[in-house]
Amino acid sequence: MKVLVFLFVITFSPFSIFSQERNVLINRNKDKLVSSETQFFLGVISNYNFGSTDYTLKADSKISNENYSELKSLLVFPIESYNIGLSFEISKAMKQDKKWTIQLVATTNVNSPSNFMIDRDWIGKREVSSTKSHVNMRSYFTFAKFEIQLLKKPDYYITAFSNISYDKINQDIDGYKGWIKDEYDNFHNISGTERVIEYNVSYLSNIYGLGVHWDVSEHLHLKLKSGGGLVLAKDYDFHILRNKKGYGKGLGYTFYSMSNISYSIRTRTPEKFTIGLTMSLNYHHSNGKQRMVFQNVDGALEQETIIKGIPHKFNYLRTSVGLSFEVKL
Repeated sequence: MKVLVFLFVITFSPFSIFSQERNVLINRNKDKLVSSETQFFLGVISNYNFGSTDYTLKADSKISNENYSELKSLLVFPIESYNIGLSFEISKAMKQDKKWTIQLVATTNVNSPSNFMIDRDWIGKREVSSTKSHVNMRSYFTFAKFEIQLLKKPDYYITAFSNISYDKINQDIDGYKGWIKDEYDNFHNISGTERVIEYNVSYLSNIYGLGVHWDVSEHLHLKLKSGGGLVLAKDYDFHILRNKKGYGKGLGYTFYSMSNISYSIRTRTPEKFTIGLTMSLNYHHSNGKQRMVFQNVDGALEQETIIKGIPHKFNYLRTSVGLSFEVKL
């Protein structure tokens, strides 16, 4: 009997060992497949933007033979609008179950702001005019994001990211209504219906920051991100009634913050469907200079007066709330 048992062990133990090694190899190969997997996601975005872009001009002007006073203009352009767009994402797993992600997003507005554009002027500390006008807008908001996991835990992971974003806003300003003051501080109401301003502004920014992704449950996920960086602002301002064109440029800083809550559902086709609610904040501030060109038409002769180096300050605040629908391809 002992001989039979011994022969049984000798006969089948190699198969047992081979089976265990095969399972180990299968698991290792499985891990390698998971670690090298590349995933693709396509999404549709619908959001609403709040906020404005504005600029301030300041210049010294001689108002008499002996007195100088600072001239200041503030123009505020609203950007409230509904937007739609697309997102595309590539995600690839690495060693230690970490991954990197590249995401591209582009949206554009479907309506113009209902708020008015505001134009105000001061001489010294005395406000001398204020008008409001209707806005027709076409805007584009795009960004490319690279994100990589730094620390991964069972229920959450921490990431580092870099965003390159480009926001382009084109506005036609129609009509005006408001008041001006004369040299004796008397108010005079003014209004008109003609096209008054053509304004284009762009912001190119590069942001670096950190994020946290928390898996609340198998299907429910929460993301928080925040960062800052540099922004380059450029604008073109054509005051049609004054026949004045302005070309501005400035370098400054930017701040970005985002929160997202999403719910994912696994299906057969597509493999994964996710719906998300996102809230974000973008703030840009730049100081620069403007080159101002006055065009004076005298019969067939057109003359230009150019003033360079006018202090030009940009401010841009955009908060966004919206939904996203994403599928795994």
